[in-house]
Amino acid sequence: MDDSWLRGSAARARHLRDGDGDPGDVDCFAKHFPRAVAEALWPDAEALPGPARARVLAALAGVLGDPDRVRAAFAAVEQHIEPYGLQWHWTLTQLVPLLDAPEARRAAALAPQFGEHAAELFEGLIPRLRALGDPAEDLLEALPEASRVRALARSLPFAAEPARLRARIDEAIRKAEPRERFGLLFDVGPWFAATGDSDTLLAAVGPLSEDGLQSALGFLAHHDPAHAPDFTRRALPLALRLGADERDRLLDLVPLARYFPPDGAAAALGLLLDALAGEYRSAALAGDRVSLVRLVPLLATLAGDEGLAGAAREVVEVAAWFP
Repeated sequence: MDDSWLRGSAARARHLRDGDGDPGDVDCFAKHFPRAVAEALWPDAEALPGPARARVLAALAGVLGDPDRVRAAFAAVEQHIEPYGLQWHWTLTQLVPLLDAPEARRAAALAPQFGEHAAELFEGLIPRLRALGDPAEDLLEALPEASRVRALARSLPFAAEPARLRARIDEAIRKAEPRERFGLLFDVGPWFAATGDSDTLLAAVGPLSEDGLQSALGFLAHHDPAHAPDFTRRALPLALRLGADERDRLLDLVPLARYFPPDGAAAALGLLLDALAGEYRSAALAGDRVSLVRLVPLLATLAGDEGLAGAAREVVEVAAWFP
């Protein structure tokens, strides 16, 4: 965190103490407070008027994580929550990973007040309840299929029998429509990939077009360290074949450039530089949100540390000519 965040945190803390009951946006930024600051501000938050008190206590409880503070914050939110208020939806969502079983069940009872956003809240509450030993089957059954699959996938880190849970998710994906299956891959992929089970997920999704396979392989490579080298090597030629018109596919793979074969790294660098050549505004910055900094993994793969340092010196020298 840079100094500007620390200065901003201090200013918001002062506003909370001196704001005559107006907390400003302190609840949005409390997650950046050091623990000692959050601890010191708790009494000031308790003195705020009702709704503001609930929002700020919830934000500070998220920093502190103390069970008694979490229970106090949840009780305040429960008292002042407004139906269909998206700010309250966000406030309650902050507390979900910290709730004990009784409060999590009470939060589930509040969720329907948020209408179409209720499913999102359930998707967070179900993994929390399952982590606490409550299978939450009643909540799962009330969800649309896609939300149910996401909630189950997010429960994988807490599963007593992960193989059985993966099989349940796999079955649900196979029953979904092909287009839905592809979308679910991105919803549940990080949790499958974290357990090294990406191949099972790819098999469940079924046959994919070339661009679909490239997207899936590239996405999973970022989340599955065990399979990242293989997935990256399979995704790279597909991305190169799709060409400069879809350079974002290549840019998404660049952080994994250490797994590129030398000829693939050279081809990727050449294609990206060629695609961006007309958009360079300076030696250090290219248009369309692409900077040379993002290409560093490619340069390092091709040139090693010494070559990268030489390239950096050249960039600094050339950049000096630009205003």
